[in-house]
Amino acid sequence: MTLEEIIQRLESATGPDRTLDVEIALAVGYQRRAANSADTEQRVVWIRPDGSLPQKIPFFTAAVDDALALVMRIAPDKSGGFSWESGVGSAKLGESQYVQSVTPAIALCIAALKHKAYTGT
Repeated sequence: MTLEEIIQRLESATGPDRTLDVEIALAVGYQRRAANSADTEQRVVWIRPDGSLPQKIPFFTAAVDDALALVMRIAPDKSGGFSWESGVGSAKLGESQYVQSVTPAIALCIAALKHKAYTGT
């Protein structure tokens, strides 16, 4: 899935979505590998962009902390902000336009991925 497709899906999201979390993780450099556990059951192991092994991928679309970590990974030198009111989250990163979504976390994801798409970082 391209960044533009992920952004479009985020813009139309009605709430947190683990499938979108997976797509975001892949877009920012996470890798998934098949691994066998001690009982030979096959499972997926996620590898962070820095090579370390997380317990699971972050909840980018559900948790503001994880969405902020995404922003810091993509644009650590940019200022920005986010806000919310009943049923709407807004975010802005650098000189970009404000974006809105159903939650602040999703709005932060949209802002971060739009920055990545625009700058190629």
